[in-house]
Amino acid sequence: MIAEKLLKAEKEKRAVYGAKQALALLRSMGADEVFVSSDFAHTAEAERLAAISSAKFTKLSLTSEELSSQLKKQFNIAAAAVKKGK
Repeated sequence: MIAEKLLKAEKEKRAVYGAKQALALLRSMGADEVFVSSDFAHTAEAERLAAISSAKFTKLSLTSEELSSQLKKQFNIAAAAVKKGK
């Protein structure tokens, strides 16, 4: 499940939450995988950047509220990314 992947990445200090941070990581080509919620405003930009940087792009059927609930965060998460491993 997506939440399990992100929680595992968080334990490895590779998870990035938030639209600005996820897009910045994509722009710097440092993302291995990116997840966006169904209500994310910049889906097209994130998908384009993921294609350029060879990152896996996943559009979730969850809203930002549902995603944050699954990850047990107190803030809404519209986008999340996993940094490339070493």
